[in-house]
Amino acid sequence: MRPVLLLLAVFLTACGVDSSVDAVGPEPTGVNEPPPWQRLDDPPLEARSGAAIGWTGEEIVVVGGSTFMCPPGADCVRPTEPPFRDGAALDPSNGEWRPIADAPDPVPSHQPTTHLGGDVYILVTPLDSGPSGARLLRYRTDADAWEAYDVPADAHLGGLLAAGTGLVVYPGSDEIGETPDLWFDPSSEAWSELPADPLSPSFDRIFAWSNDGLYLFAKDIAPSPGGASGPAVVNVAELLDGRWSEGPTGNTIGFWEVISDGDRIVAPQMGCADGGEVNIYGRCIPFGAVFDTRTGTWSELPPASREANQGVSGGALGQDRLLLTRLGHQVLNLSTDTWFQIPEIDERDDNATVQRTFAGAGPYGFAFNWPLPVQGASGVGRRGDGHHGEVGDLPAPLGIENARNAGRQI
Repeated sequence: MRPVLLLLAVFLTACGVDSSVDAVGPEPTGVNEPPPWQRLDDPPLEARSGAAIGWTGEEIVVVGGSTFMCPPGADCVRPTEPPFRDGAALDPSNGEWRPIADAPDPVPSHQPTTHLGGDVYILVTPLDSGPSGARLLRYRTDADAWEAYDVPADAHLGGLLAAGTGLVVYPGSDEIGETPDLWFDPSSEAWSELPADPLSPSFDRIFAWSNDGLYLFAKDIAPSPGGASGPAVVNVAELLDGRWSEGPTGNTIGFWEVISDGDRIVAPQMGCADGGEVNIYGRCIPFGAVFDTRTGTWSELPPASREANQGVSGGALGQDRLLLTRLGHQVLNLSTDTWFQIPEIDERDDNATVQRTFAGAGPYGFAFNWPLPVQGASGVGRRGDGHHGEVGDLPAPLGIENARNAGRQI
């Protein structure tokens, strides 16, 4: 039985990360060539899609997910089986898996995940309960045990961020009404409300933590944002010592995914928009940008090649974190301010559509696949041998490649 295909690549910056793992396989070759994806041993889990992927500082934790599969363009019914509760942890230094305790609640696909103090946190919204039934799950790595905390019933959920000594749970938009942003203190296991921010009401809200300050990036709610109301540019505010202060508006209309690295908060989205023929802006406004928390100023992303800039980015690499948003696209190396290509995963089956879950986990890129048959797929998977139909066997696993020197070459 081969329940799931897993692959892992290590992208370590030249400074700030020390790797003592002996290399298995070839060293990276050439400038701007990251190490290739390498096959791992299968985990002690059944096949699944959309599992939560967390990082403890030493291990990659995989929890939950679902057998529900819906091919692109298909009309699928809702899943009939609950999401998984089980999980496993991978030690990337030796490629060894260990099973972990089951989560107290089923963990649906694509739940917000973060880590703090060596523990993994997952913000879980049950499929049928809505935000009122949400709980924050905490996996204590030292005890191999879970704890669960009820989220206040009036919360609108969107994101989860580790910020200093606690966690921020926040709505991604005020479009259905304003609700408080929440602070969770793991030491007291208590919830509290953050002070009301000066940017509300807003949408495309995203928080970031940098240099002991909490930053909110958001866009004004308007009758026709991005249209007759003009471009929906990004505003910023900082919460420091319990008080908000507004910063300058950025020349960016994206800022959907961010990474903090030193003094900078970076949204590595390539491309720009000029408003088209109807609501023309008079300039092409970038989707991505850099905000310097030390100076409180904005700047453009480092330039990429013309060919790369016509597409979308795959994320960014900081000193201790990889933001991995897409495969087969350019990723910004923040230690050198240069772009490199994240390889696509060349794992296909002529009879199946590969359902892939991937994420950055600390400085690692992590992905796993499950083939889904093209013919006769109803969108409802099943538990079993990991193959939804007869798709054939997968190749044998490979080892982990050490990419100790990758940061100097990408």
